[in-house]
Amino acid sequence: MAPMQRFFHDVSELNRMSGEAACALAGAHGLAESDPALVAFQRMRNHVGHCLETTSQYLGRYPEPLDEVQRAARDARLRYLGQALFVGVMSNLEQGMRATNLSRGNPLGLEPTRADVCPFGDLMKASAEHGMIPAGDLPLWATVARVRNRLIHFGGEALIDGKWEFPDGLTVETRKGEPIGGALSLFPRLTRWTVAGYSDWCGRMHAG
Repeated sequence: MAPMQRFFHDVSELNRMSGEAACALAGAHGLAESDPALVAFQRMRNHVGHCLETTSQYLGRYPEPLDEVQRAARDARLRYLGQALFVGVMSNLEQGMRATNLSRGNPLGLEPTRADVCPFGDLMKASAEHGMIPAGDLPLWATVARVRNRLIHFGGEALIDGKWEFPDGLTVETRKGEPIGGALSLFPRLTRWTVAGYSDWCGRMHAG
């Protein structure tokens, strides 16, 4: 599958999966649309929908064959779309976790005066300690947080050399001082991992 078609496919799958996960969560626990976990899901899916619609337009704007200049311009726009998707979803995911924890009576035991603004790293450490995420996933959550922060504050340049293996053959590899790159589908696939993790976290939180 060509890179652009793969990108569209991965975003389409993310759109399908996130919708199914939200419906399953609501059905399993009888959640109202106003529940913080579902509000975050809806906000995340707005980012997914925007990315999917824009990518669909690009499929018509950049028909193959393309010369090198056209292909470079298309890929740069797709990479930006993927990064924006990832950052937007991560921001709403993080807020959804905080709000859900508070709505459930703070089962993570966060400092009450800072439970609504605690750093994401502290939120995930507490989640691991209380069984809301597998302890082995904590380094991967630290990686996605690090990538998100580099995209927001440093133009996507990596701070360290590193390589992290995620499920389903997804690899995040960085080189200090260079843009965080990889295949065009990197950020849609990384976003999918975070959404799946969020869905699992919400299920555990509401089951407790």
